Amino acid sequence: MRAEIESEIGQQVEWNPHPDKKDKVIALWHPGDIGDKDQWDSLVSWAAEYMGKFYRAFAPRIGGLDLTPSSAADSDDSEALGATAGT
Repeated sequence: MRAEIESEIGQQVEWNPHPDKKDKVIALWHPGDIGDKDQWDSLVSWAAEYMGKFYRAFAPRIGGLDLTPSSAADSDDSEALGATAGT
């Protein structure tokens, strides 16, 4: 599923760089200096473009998760997003 998501986004992303932590991170990095006002237009354009791509890639998958509390409340929903090794 990772390859499918990355194909939809159009870039390789960083998947959960801190697997020992409870929070889960999926990141895409772009060079730039937000302190340089001359770069703001291009940085905002890049961020807007990729936020839309992330939304289109993840919204249907997240919307399909069963978030109903159950006896398996300790299960890790990251598996459903393809954030485990080998997916």
